[in-house]
Amino acid sequence: RNRLVTGLAVSLALAGPLRVLDCGNSFAAHTLARELRRRTPQVTAALQRIHIARAFTCHQVVTLLSTAETATQPILIPELLSTFLDESVALPARRRLLQSAVLHLQRLSSRAPVVVSAPLQSEGRQPGTLLRGAPKALPDPTSELLALLEQAAGSVWRFEPPDTPPAPLRLPGF
Repeated sequence: RNRLVTGLAVSLALAGPLRVLDCGNSFAAHTLARELRRRTPQVTAALQRIHIARAFTCHQVVTLLSTAETATQPILIPELLSTFLDESVALPARRRLLQSAVLHLQRLSSRAPVVVSAPLQSEGRQPGTLLRGAPKALPDPTSELLALLEQAAGSVWRFEPPDTPPAPLRLPGF
């Protein structure tokens, strides 16, 4: 996903202004700069067309979206759900906050393209455990939150990793 998001950001930045609303500090600006350097000699001009705002919690995401002005420039929001997976915020509150975020996304998308990336399932999360007794698997809210997001989306594209990893490249003589 990161390569797809970076590639899209490069293409959009080469075409004109771009707003990136980074959720959970997942957007790699240094990778973007490196990719821009490969594609254009006017790296500084392309970088100046990109405006990045960051949110580190689901509460900050809603605030960021609520204060974002409606404009005609594309908006890229990588890993929107990452902050909504914070278990220190109760799941009902996360649902409510995501519903609020979706309303703001709909407002923003009324004038400009809005692209949101999100995981298909939780990645690397461990199930919760009880203080006493055997480990208890907690429900993973990722699919529920993703469904809320998808229901509001105009289009949904799913990029899933291949079932089997590619075979390693073997060079003759090694």
